[in-house]
Amino acid sequence: QSLLQRILEITTPTFNATLGMVLLRDLDTDTLRAKASVGFDAPMDEELCINLGQGFSGSIAQTGEPAMLPDLDRSDGVLNPILRTKARALWGVPLKNGDQVIGVLLIGFARPYEWLPTERELLRAIADRSALAIDRARMTDALKEREMRIVELSAHLLKVQEQERKRISRELHDETGQALMVIRLYLGMLETTLTGRAAKNKVRETVGVVDRTIEGLRRIIGRLSPLVLQE
Repeated sequence: QSLLQRILEITTPTFNATLGMVLLRDLDTDTLRAKASVGFDAPMDEELCINLGQGFSGSIAQTGEPAMLPDLDRSDGVLNPILRTKARALWGVPLKNGDQVIGVLLIGFARPYEWLPTERELLRAIADRSALAIDRARMTDALKEREMRIVELSAHLLKVQEQERKRISRELHDETGQALMVIRLYLGMLETTLTGRAAKNKVRETVGVVDRTIEGLRRIIGRLSPLVLQE
């Protein structure tokens, strides 16, 4: 929006115009919408919708060629009533990205005014530079939007991963860990019933293996989700 406003603030004084407007093309609906304006009592309504080929601006967008209405009092074509009350002459050039028209640049004058060939070419050159700047701005905005989307998806992925880690941590603690503790308890009870030294030593060795397994399990839980371990 600021870029379009800046384009108008440069263009209108260059030609001593009293008003200006940038309309951009919506490729989905093939319509033109006012995106920036100068010289009006209030900003032109963005909801203003002009079909391709309709009126002065729509014709420029359709043909891709500059056009002029040197005296609106002698023009009976379709024109926005606000423009008729604010201007006596209109110049318009297409904003083109390659062969594609992406919008229309309009400037208006308080008196009937017909352009000279040099003025027409200067306005066309300004429109070409403006279209290039608009296209770059759109690409930058699209890139920023993609980057924001990537950040959102990354945050969502991290959240899902953390939830999965918490789930695995709880299952290891509540199921596997508790099962190992029960095994250790049973082994301790078994040891008290044994009389043979060899059998008791084997049970003690097995208890040691279980203890090391429990300790290893606790380390895994801690690495998966320290918060769960603290709780």
